[in-house]
Amino acid sequence: MSSRDEYVKGVVLESRPYREKDRMISFYSQTKGKIIIFIRGGMKFSSKLAPMVSEPFALLNLKVVRGRHYYHLIGGEIIKSFKNIEKDYRRLLRLTETFQNINKVLPRGEKNDNVYLLIKEFLNIINYKYSILIFISFIIKLLCFLGFMPELNKCLICKKSLSQGYFDIENGGLVCKKHKTAKSFKLSNDLLSLLQNLIFKSFKQLLLKDYSKKDILRAKHIIESFYSWQV
Repeated sequence: MSSRDEYVKGVVLESRPYREKDRMISFYSQTKGKIIIFIRGGMKFSSKLAPMVSEPFALLNLKVVRGRHYYHLIGGEIIKSFKNIEKDYRRLLRLTETFQNINKVLPRGEKNDNVYLLIKEFLNIINYKYSILIFISFIIKLLCFLGFMPELNKCLICKKSLSQGYFDIENGGLVCKKHKTAKSFKLSNDLLSLLQNLIFKSFKQLLLKDYSKKDILRAKHIIESFYSWQV
């Protein structure tokens, strides 16, 4: 390995064709955060490098050389494959959409150990079990690590402690009835508790409890709306 070569461990967030025969990937790495990697000939069937980064949501160790604007792929290996993800079109489709969305908000070149570990844990649990609950927990946890943690204990305006109330999308958190706005969603005690658990409980802990389908769908709508507004 030359002095310019280095290995980066991580996961492909998004892959796209570049020019006629090449490919570009967004790669979230353990040591560098999100980086862009160029794969020469990555669109060719004969490419020796393309199959490595085409493995669906695998954990990879890539050998790269840093260029002026992006890294160049020159080798590497697959560390871990997620076989249940590979053979389940539903998981593949939702993961592709989820990773494309987070690729838009993750900053380039900023290492974040919490984000890297969250992505790894997320892939492991989705490989074990497909669950909408886990997908929405992943999104809200990621937002928290990026500095967008919502207030879910007291009213954002009057600071009154609440066990139910309204989620204010625009201001990012809980408000009482007096301070609700047109962009507020009503929260029952159970729905508020679910939102809190989605942030603070581990993925495994979330799977141990039965939540109502209605609350899960409402939480999904709130988190997706919050995500769209904040980022």
